[in-house]
Amino acid sequence: FSPSVGQRIQRKFEILKEMKERGIWLIDTSIIGWYIPQETNYYIAKTSKEVTKLSHQRPDPKLKGPCLRISWEGYVKNLVREATNDGELKLLIPIGKAVEKLLGKSRLVDAVTVEGKSRVKVIDAFYAPNARVKEGYSSTL
Repeated sequence: FSPSVGQRIQRKFEILKEMKERGIWLIDTSIIGWYIPQETNYYIAKTSKEVTKLSHQRPDPKLKGPCLRISWEGYVKNLVREATNDGELKLLIPIGKAVEKLLGKSRLVDAVTVEGKSRVKVIDAFYAPNARVKEGYSSTL
């Protein structure tokens, strides 16, 4: 038995809902998608008819850090604080080592600290699903 794509997506959605009900949040900080799948385009040279695959347009990598920080400070941090204050958040899991490195774990902990006491456990980040990891994923889970 091999589940269909729809069944797999539905199960993943159910798992995420269960996690939310338990107060477990997987968090990324960007309010925009950095690596949106794009259509593959090709260029055909007029004289040689050589076909060349064109690279996808991506935002300048130098903008990623500032964008993540602005997204965190202007929006995501407030959602985390609100969920903490409402008692809805119990465990915060940053998605992506880059997120944790750019923000610093202290910013995450500060967001879940109320009256000097951290109300939510913040664990170390793990690699994002699309991360290029030299040693492979098995050692990171």
